[in-house]
Amino acid sequence: MELLFAKRLRELRKERGLSQVELGERLGYGYTAISSYETGRNEPSYTDLIRICEILDVSADYILGISDIRKPYAVMEKNDLIRLHNRAMELAKECRRHLQE
Repeated sequence: MELLFAKRLRELRKERGLSQVELGERLGYGYTAISSYETGRNEPSYTDLIRICEILDVSADYILGISDIRKPYAVMEKNDLIRLHNRAMELAKECRRHLQE
């Protein structure tokens, strides 16, 4: 799993167009730490892992190699948006009906 973390970190960083220096700066440390993560020499702390996931917009399960789904909760968010859209449509119909009275 350690090597998969290193590989995914590098891929995700590059996808976001971030250099090792830029990612390190966003985490509050130098590029050598990112380089060490990407070569598998070191691993981030729990707190830094969470911050890396937030910056790269993926789940910890994905970056650690536990899952191949980058954002497992995206479906829930989409469903919430669909429910919100449907409710807005209902309210719009009610408003039109009241305006016609």
